[in-house]
Amino acid sequence: MRTAMRIAWRDALKHRATSLIVLVMIAMPVMVVTAFAVFYKTEQISGTEAIERFLGTADALVTTYPGLDPITQRPDPREGWQQAEHPLTIDPRTGQPPGLEEPDVPALIGDRPATPMRQDSAWFRAGQSHGQFEITEVDADNPLSNGLFPLVEGRYPRSTDEIAVSRELADAGARVGRDIEVQAAVSSETRVLHVVGVADRADRNGGLNAVAFPGSFGQDFGAFQHKWLVGGGPVSWSQVEQLNQHGVTVLSRAVLADSPDAPATRAVSWPIDDSFYAVAGTVAAMILIETVLLAGPAMAVGARRQVRTLALVSAAGGTPSQVRAVVLAAGLVVGVVGSLAGVAFGLGLEALFQPVAQKFMSNPFGPWDVPWTWIAIIAALGTASAVAAAMIPARALARQDAAAVIAGRRERLSMPTRLPIAGVVIIAIGVAVTFSRLHHAENDLTIAIGTVLCVIGMALVVPLLVALAGRIAHRLVLPLRFAARDGARHRMRTVPAISAVAATVAGFVAASIGMTTNQEQDRRDYGYVQTVESGVGVVYANGWDNARKVIADHIPGAQFEEIYREDVARQNRFVIQVAVDGATPVPFPNSGGLLIEPSVPTALRLSEAERKRANAALSAGGAVVFAADSLPHVTQGSRLELTFRGPNPVLFGVNDVVTQSEADASIIVIHSNQTFLASAILAPTLADKMGVASAPSALLVRAPAEIDKTVEEDIGMLLGAPGSFSVERGYQASASSQMIRGLLLVAATVLMFAGALTATFLALADARPDLSTLSAVGASPAVRRSISAATALGIAGAGAILGFVVGLAPGIAVTYPLTELSPYLPSGMSPRHVLAIPWGQLALVVLALPLVTAAIAAVCTRSKVPVLNRTE
Repeated sequence: MRTAMRIAWRDALKHRATSLIVLVMIAMPVMVVTAFAVFYKTEQISGTEAIERFLGTADALVTTYPGLDPITQRPDPREGWQQAEHPLTIDPRTGQPPGLEEPDVPALIGDRPATPMRQDSAWFRAGQSHGQFEITEVDADNPLSNGLFPLVEGRYPRSTDEIAVSRELADAGARVGRDIEVQAAVSSETRVLHVVGVADRADRNGGLNAVAFPGSFGQDFGAFQHKWLVGGGPVSWSQVEQLNQHGVTVLSRAVLADSPDAPATRAVSWPIDDSFYAVAGTVAAMILIETVLLAGPAMAVGARRQVRTLALVSAAGGTPSQVRAVVLAAGLVVGVVGSLAGVAFGLGLEALFQPVAQKFMSNPFGPWDVPWTWIAIIAALGTASAVAAAMIPARALARQDAAAVIAGRRERLSMPTRLPIAGVVIIAIGVAVTFSRLHHAENDLTIAIGTVLCVIGMALVVPLLVALAGRIAHRLVLPLRFAARDGARHRMRTVPAISAVAATVAGFVAASIGMTTNQEQDRRDYGYVQTVESGVGVVYANGWDNARKVIADHIPGAQFEEIYREDVARQNRFVIQVAVDGATPVPFPNSGGLLIEPSVPTALRLSEAERKRANAALSAGGAVVFAADSLPHVTQGSRLELTFRGPNPVLFGVNDVVTQSEADASIIVIHSNQTFLASAILAPTLADKMGVASAPSALLVRAPAEIDKTVEEDIGMLLGAPGSFSVERGYQASASSQMIRGLLLVAATVLMFAGALTATFLALADARPDLSTLSAVGASPAVRRSISAATALGIAGAGAILGFVVGLAPGIAVTYPLTELSPYLPSGMSPRHVLAIPWGQLALVVLALPLVTAAIAAVCTRSKVPVLNRTE
């Protein structure tokens, strides 16, 4: 083995260009995965690493939840907590739990120092800037809060008319020494506070936030959650459990650091389920396959450079196993060097990328964390991929005719052509596995396994396709004929190159179909939460007169429509049932409130026929009930039942019936794919008959032209809390999804160019004697360029087409789990499978990129070729 390693090392140094290509192919994926691994571990901070950002110098953070019974929590309550099993009692007059008073934290914690802390959102105006931001009420000068708001400039607030802002808020105009108008969400009163300092939140990376003195915005500030920073020594797990009995959670420094009687669940992030490991395993397998395929062409060319050396080894008595050892040693040498280089560059890349990424992250990173175990595995996989890429050339070279090679005759290094049968079988198995358990919880794992099998099977079929292309090449023009026959003759070089491109395109196709389908489902399902037509503004405010004036000043010609609905105190806590001629009532899922109107509001999205039917029923003193068209409900009825229940059972764990109302009336049911501003519309006379009180709810605004986003923000600021103004703009794709799709396209482009161009130039280097012969018999420089373009087009084009076909199966399969659940679906509605294929984007990769690759190859090819003496 030592001799084989020495030969491999000397050969690598002798042929630096080829060795460098292999090193790059190995190092690139290792570098990317290493950088991602370090980034992930650095971003995932542990409880003890992050504790200072949430506790400062305090020993615990106690959070109250008024009205809740005893709760149970994890050691880190940010990971989860829940209310105890027994339900709350409900006051039937208010529909609320009695006694929503805040627990007396100072009395509960005993003789310990404590300082209150409350957080809420608010509006601000500073100069020409305005918008929403977060305010924390806390005594920032208190020793317990030291470290929560690192001071950048000035000082902390010491009275209720002072405030310290973040650097982003200061840059927006709230500089030290100036005043800022603040309007908290609990009151419509606007307060003017004096900016005395600049201080950033330790648990936030930038953002618009500020810290004010306790009591600046009244007792209702912070609404449901109130917090206390507690000192006085460690808070043990038994003390945490005692405090939980009073409906509070406790984030304890001592419990996170070391508490033997607490459950061993201390990570800040949510637990990783099996689907994460399935996806991670798939990614690792795909990276290994991709690396092997990318390194394959370079290893094949490197093996051809060793044919004479290895023939001499065989002539001197070397065994086939010794010949294979020399070739595998070459893969081991470049694999080790490439993996180590990839790890080094990956660490450097992450160090350079982290400050840039931090600007786009809401939470600050932890200390730089290198997972050396992961890095070792990544490097081992990179080395293994290089050795795997050398296996086929090693097997072929061990069987070569040494006498023919020494005599100067060209020896063809062939690949087995019986593998395609196994490849077809593996592809069939992969497709079957991919679609076998689409509606089961473990579908992530089966789709991942099926995808890997499809790619492996495709790689085994490629040799047959390359051989067939060589056989029909006589019908093609010279450049394509040369490229096809040369590729068929040197399948060891051509097959992995085509397979690498195909694997890249397959992954891109699958990911693009999944992302496009997910976005299409979001677009369709947005109709379930879109309450009014696009372009219509919705105002929620205490006083409509002021809202009309503000809007009229900013939007000349605006038209208004008032909306009344069921009393807000019981909104969204009722069940609608419709009965036909005394039959059993049919329940309808509730996704909105009850409108009480004499006719359908004009801004609701109904067809003219539906609007006509609905208005007729309301005119007759009846009701209109909305239901998704996938639900098999009655189309009309004669009896309406409304069952009003207690508070939100998800939050309070209760489902107590408060009141029931029923009446005979003309009731129609409108089936549609959208839900609306309400689940039903009751005529005012029917509402009175059923004892359902109405109250002003919203003011709809129609503008003669599109309402600008800046105008929308200005109106929202001037309306005053708790009022709001929003304009329905229809579904808007998120910036993150667009960015990810762009990154996928860039990644596919880079990998396709890398694989196709590398294989093209390796093929041209390997075919240099043939090109020299062409030049000697009078071939023009354009012929050489056209051959380069044809070679690149053949590799990239064949790989793209194969990748498109192979990627369709996992791409379609992954749409099933993606569309099984939707956050927009109303209760009781069955999900529908959605499939959206981005034909334009796929055509760009499958058709356009191969042509661009061919053009690049032609431009980068030298026009003159030195004439060589043919020695083989």
